[in-house]
Amino acid sequence: MKYFHQKLKLTLAIITCIFYSLSGQGTLELSKTISSNFLNQDEKYSVYLPENYNNNNNNGDYPILYLLHGYGGDENSWIKRAKINLILDSLIREAALPEVIVIFPNARNSYYINDYKNQYPFEDYFISEFVFFIDSAYTTSKNKLKRAIAGLSMGGFGATILPLKHPDLFGTSINLSGAVRTPEQFKALSPIKYHTYFAPLYGDSLKGYDRITAHWKENSPYYLVDSSNTEKLRTINWYIDCGMQDFLFPANNSLHDLCTEQNILHEYHTQPGNHSWKYWRKGIIQALIYWGNILEK
Repeated sequence: MKYFHQKLKLTLAIITCIFYSLSGQGTLELSKTISSNFLNQDEKYSVYLPENYNNNNNNGDYPILYLLHGYGGDENSWIKRAKINLILDSLIREAALPEVIVIFPNARNSYYINDYKNQYPFEDYFISEFVFFIDSAYTTSKNKLKRAIAGLSMGGFGATILPLKHPDLFGTSINLSGAVRTPEQFKALSPIKYHTYFAPLYGDSLKGYDRITAHWKENSPYYLVDSSNTEKLRTINWYIDCGMQDFLFPANNSLHDLCTEQNILHEYHTQPGNHSWKYWRKGIIQALIYWGNILEK
């Protein structure tokens, strides 16, 4: 019955998202700035606030979701490409999700980690500065069980690596088509692809096994997930979703296998689809309902 109830909520939410696509209740604050001491510059972020947030009778601390963009995206990608604010409005209206705050950081093309030269230490900024800034600026819950992180592609990698490295901070991790790669897959990248996407993060002109540097291992799920830390990792709700025609499907399937081998409970979803917004628009609805069920407990 529980599975049927979840499927019914998902169906109703999708229908509602269609019929209510022209109006919204939540408030968007677009391209706000934070002056970062870690990055020595202003950084942008956007915010979704639920309908009753600014009312005098709001119900206290709100669950919070950090929703991460993909490579080449920015703080408004989810809003422009997926109309995520309308999806949130619909899910809240149908009681598939409680009222929540959603934060959209701009991470440039950092993969949400520090680069090997530490010239753009995004992870340090995000963990040690940005999260605390958001908690002071908005009425957020400080309970890790009510703090989630989600993302697509590069953002899916961020939504995986940050909870792995900081398991006391996040209660839920949602990875949609995450840009995770096994050592073998990373070594096999073409020189052009490596140079374009990863040289700024891990080092120039690296080939084959030379790419598996200490810095790469420090930011790889395949080195971070082992028997020494599984107890802490089991305190996180892990969610993985990737389309079967996605070029990242083998990598995400390997991540699923790794979690299974280490007895880390997780939700694993896959269905026909490729690396596209069409897939992520549907995937995020189901993922948010999953999070909503966790918040109900």
